[in-house]
Parts: sequence; C-alpha cells; structure tokens
Amino acid sequence: MGHGFPSSPDPIPMHVLRIDAEPSLVRLVLIRGRGNALDRPSLEALEQALTGLVEDGAPPLLLTGEGRSFCTGLDLIATEGADRATMRDLMEAFHRALTALFLYPAPVGALLNGHALAGGAVLALAADRRWMRRGEARFGIHGARLGISYPDVVLEILRDRWPRPRIEEALYGGERLADHEALDRGWVDAIGDAAVVEELARAWLKRHDGSAFRSIKRALRVPAARRLARIDPLGMDRWLDQWFDPETRAAVDRARALLKGSVGRREGQGEGRHGCQERDQRPRRRNP
Repeated sequence: MGHGFPSSPDPIPMHVLRIDAEPSLVRLVLIRGRGNALDRPSLEALEQALTGLVEDGAPPLLLTGEGRSFCTGLDLIATEGADRATMRDLMEAFHRALTALFLYPAPVGALLNGHALAGGAVLALAADRRWMRRGEARFGIHGARLGISYPDVVLEILRDRWPRPRIEEALYGGERLADHEALDRGWVDAIGDAAVVEELARAWLKRHDGSAFRSIKRALRVPAARRLARIDPLGMDRWLDQWFDPETRAAVDRARALLKGSVGRREGQGEGRHGCQERDQRPRRRNP
C-alpha cells in the first residue's frame, strides 16, 4: 500500500473479523466484542482481508460491526503494561489497516451499527460513505479529552476528508455526537433504523460500483496517498513520546479504569426510532 511498515504474514484470525461474500458486495464484520475495540490481531486481520480482496478484484465493500458498537477505537485495556516496542507494533498495524481501507479501490461504505469512537470513528471516515443506525450510539474523535493525540495517518485522512476548521473542531473539541448531530454536521450521510440504513448502504454501493467510480476515486486519492507514503517514522516516535508522557499515562489509566468497570455491561441502550433521515445535500452557507 505504499507505506514503510511491514505487513504480518500470519493467517487472518477469524474470531475478530468475519468476511461475508455476497454476489454484489462483501461485508466485513468486526466481531471481536468488547466494543469491537482494535488490538493488533484485529488490525492485521482487517489489513490482510483488504489486501486479499484487492487481489480478488476489489468488490464493493460494506464495513460494519457486530453487537452494539461499530468500533470504539484502540483497546486501552489490552495496552495495559505495553512497552514502547509493543505500542509501536500496534500503531504500525493501525497505520497499515487504515491506509488499506482508505486506498481500497472500489466503493466502501461504513454501516455504523453502534458507537464509532476515536480510532473507530476514523475507520468510518476512511470509507467513502457512512450510514448510522438510530439510537443511543455516539460518533466522535474524542482522544484529546482522554489526553491522547492521534498519529499522522489519522491527520492525513482527515485532511483529505475535511477542511481544516472542521478537523480542528473535531479533534480539539473531542465531542461524541448523537446520531442527529452527526447527520447535521455531515459526519454521516444518513441515519435510520437498522434495516433502512442497510438498504440505503447496499443501494449506494451497487449504484456506484464501476470503472468510472474507481478511476475517479483513484485520482482523488493520489495527493493523500503520496502524503501517506511519505509519513516520517519520526512522527511515530513523537506519538510514542506523547503516549508515554506521565500526564498521558495518568489520563489513560483513568480511562482504562472506567472501561474495566464497564466490561460486561450493555454498550448503549435502546433500539432506535423507525424511519430514516437523509442528509440534506443542498449547499449550506454561514450567516454573514
């Protein structure tokens, strides 16, 4: 994929990712549980699945999760006690998986069955379109509120997606948006009950697959792909320095303690309302 981080040759661990091949698309389902939080095996499974699908012709892709969360970001519980080398391996796997998804040549949709937080929100933003199930789920890149910064791969993907003021609003503010708020701000393209948003996602993928879409997507991704390929390894060192800073360690320990207390509880409540609301595609202007 043009990055400098070597891939793992290990077989895909199927207890973290399910691949459902259908005639017109492939569903990649995050099935790890515990909020589908990302550890190294799940990230390597995602990267290897995407690489294999590209080799098979790159069918349209629908990425979703099992349970009440799409993905809640990196697994902070699993990072407890991790040394610098272990964290480097984890973040290199994150870089490879995110880059593979972002540069996937065919249409990619993210079907948000529940919470999409931190790295999970970025995973959704690496897709071409996002559909969110109505309910109590939240969408947000809230690392700053936990005292955690984001690596260069995240910043490059957000630069491709959004203008700088929106990136700053998302990263500095660290808000976790309700479904209607994510829709109003354009973070997702539609909200609705589970059956409706899945139907919308499938229809969009079917409608947009073809050589023209792939050619346009490839051309649009060129600037970001070049930046991703040039990411300086020193950027990883800066991120690791921040991760192991005492202030960050204390903040992560507090967040980890809260997560440990919530293990086994239900992730969110409610099944959502019926119907579907599409994002208004008309131009919106700021008031002077």
